[in-house]
Amino acid sequence: MTYQWRVRTVCASGNPSDLVPGTNFTTLCAAPGSLNSNNVTHTSAQLTWLTVNAGVSYEIRYRPQGTVAWSSQTVASPSSNPDVTTNLFLTGLVPQTTYEWQVRTICSGFTPTYSTSAFFTTACPVPTGLSSTSVLAYSAQLSWSPGTTGIATDLQFQLQGSTTWTTIPGITANTFSLTGLNVGAAYRWQVRGACTPTVSSSYANPVSFTTSCLQPGNLASTSIATNAAQLNWSNVNTGATFTLQWRPQSTPNWTTVSGLLGTAFSLTGLTAGTGYVWQVSAACTPTISSSYAGPVSFNTATVCTNMYSLRNGSWDDPMVWSCGRVPNSTDIVRVRHLISVPPNYNATALQVFFDTVPKVALGQNAQLNLGQ
Repeated sequence: MTYQWRVRTVCASGNPSDLVPGTNFTTLCAAPGSLNSNNVTHTSAQLTWLTVNAGVSYEIRYRPQGTVAWSSQTVASPSSNPDVTTNLFLTGLVPQTTYEWQVRTICSGFTPTYSTSAFFTTACPVPTGLSSTSVLAYSAQLSWSPGTTGIATDLQFQLQGSTTWTTIPGITANTFSLTGLNVGAAYRWQVRGACTPTVSSSYANPVSFTTSCLQPGNLASTSIATNAAQLNWSNVNTGATFTLQWRPQSTPNWTTVSGLLGTAFSLTGLTAGTGYVWQVSAACTPTISSSYAGPVSFNTATVCTNMYSLRNGSWDDPMVWSCGRVPNSTDIVRVRHLISVPPNYNATALQVFFDTVPKVALGQNAQLNLGQ
């Protein structure tokens, strides 16, 4: 502000002289204080300072440290009072760059020099676009956009609910194939980028995926009788339970048996000489199940009241027997020829009668089980 002043002499008699004009003077426009930077990200920063008396507006200039050209912006004063916090939010900054900035007060008719410099450094950018694809039972393909031409990426993953992260450092690509996972399990993962060997971004928000539950394998129908059959399958998951569905081939409606703990089920109460189909799925958790494996078909045995051998041969050959099928646990069998039971085979019958000469020869580890 510009001031005008005058002076006069007051004599001993008390009579003053005329006022004589003095030289005008202008007070300096005070510089802002308490320069500070907050909320600094990889492309933005908030600059703050305190107002001064008589400040109409404030001019801020900034530049990457060590460069020549300044960028500037002007902010109106929020108050005519001193010590009121004023701020400017800068955007479009360069990641991982140190910036120099200054501010000066614009007073009415007077513009002083800038304040001393303050500094801040933008952050290393956080990777974006995290995506989980090709999620299988034991693996998942992870990808992301790095957001920088950084040196490498650190990846962390964990089972849902765990407090411990497994870290895979120094990934130079933007994808990673995560293997050796648990079947039917929920996982979380996150990544961070590295702008220099010593400066990394913060981790991106975690992304989740769930591995699939594998279908049961090796479905087989065994011990097929006129009214029953043994259904078998193999388990390729850990701790899974199973859901079995079966029906006659002539009907569309399934009968469902849930919560099976083993890998076999005895199906009873069937109709002789009838075709059936069945399928089975695995449940790795209460909410994660495989698709159904199958369906597999079988035919129950026909009722045969006169089962006897037609020629020498193997017990498991339907052409050896008068009923055109292999005997089961409901059949009374008459052996009229030399019949061999293959190694490791379990032959069944309700009863077996022999003519004088014929016999049954058991192979290694073979069995002939009588009775139901």
